[in-house]
Amino acid sequence: MDGGSLTTQALVYGAGIGIAGAGFVFCMAGGMQSTGHLQFFKNLLRGDKMRAEGRSASTSARIYNELKDKEEAEKTSSYKELVNAYYDVATAFYEWGWGPSFHFAVRHSGESFAGSIARHEVELFDALKLAKDGEGSHVLDCGCGIGGPMRNIARAKPGVRITGVTINELQVKRGNELNKAQHLNNRCELQCCDFMKLKFPDNTFDAVYSIEALCHAPDLAACLRELRRVVKPGGTIACYDWCMTNIYDESLETHRVCKREIEDGAGIPDLRTFAEVDAAARQAGITVYAGTDKAVADASKRDTPWHYELTPTYNPFSLRFQYNPFGKAVLHFLLQVIEFIGLAPAGSCEVSKTLLISAKGLADGGDLGVFTPAYFWAGKFN
Repeated sequence: MDGGSLTTQALVYGAGIGIAGAGFVFCMAGGMQSTGHLQFFKNLLRGDKMRAEGRSASTSARIYNELKDKEEAEKTSSYKELVNAYYDVATAFYEWGWGPSFHFAVRHSGESFAGSIARHEVELFDALKLAKDGEGSHVLDCGCGIGGPMRNIARAKPGVRITGVTINELQVKRGNELNKAQHLNNRCELQCCDFMKLKFPDNTFDAVYSIEALCHAPDLAACLRELRRVVKPGGTIACYDWCMTNIYDESLETHRVCKREIEDGAGIPDLRTFAEVDAAARQAGITVYAGTDKAVADASKRDTPWHYELTPTYNPFSLRFQYNPFGKAVLHFLLQVIEFIGLAPAGSCEVSKTLLISAKGLADGGDLGVFTPAYFWAGKFN
């Protein structure tokens, strides 16, 4: 997928749910000839069926809308429910609007969106410094979504076996379905598990990586100690994570508002700084050998910033159109229609509003340089 095509990051944090309304209208007008649209609605409706054994999508939307407005301490104590409810509602929209890898990446000149995503993932894996390029290794993907990164890495590293964990059962079912469809289920597996309390025996894995997931941990040091438990002595860890950068100034209201908008829209209790992440790693007994912001675009090389697709335009043929005031209103109306006829769970309109606020926070954070989705660090468990 190229930068302006359907599979863009813009949908996800802005109005992935709202754009689905436009997709629905286009599908109806075109006889639903688009495989992407068909798969989206199949996933959305099937996802609601999957939740039937537990709670409905509308209940998940209600829980998320309630929890996101709580104080930081209460959101932290309810992190498991907050994150699970968020991904119950958002997963189908993420996959349709973003693709199977739920993360950002700087796009180099001449590079496709999908190419930038895969490169970003393989670069992280390489930072684990595994012998024989990972051949024969068993690696943990901590906070794996629906497994897009593990499949890209497995294709690039044919000798590695990857187990992914996510707190969301819907993502587990969808990810394992994709693993099987792409003939990677012999080396890639998703399991439903809270990364604060993993169900694996001690010393199970050779290494662990995490992409934009540990920001959801209520206690990062405790989470890293749990990862240390399941990784063999001397094993390595490599992560990209959401952070407030060193430019962030708590005394500035514009910075505080940006931070809060991102947190509310992404189900995160409290975004950390680089220093806080580094301190948590040391507390967990990790010797860090790399640490830098991988979301910094190089203008001299004509890199496309990670947040470009979240910035508004009045070009009606661009998906960035959804971020101008008129586009927001149109998409909200379309979402109300599909929610009314039952193709989106009750409460989706409210979630969409929150995602639009988060999109603004992310775009502002990128413009101001106060936020990064890819603080890269790697280290060795002592």
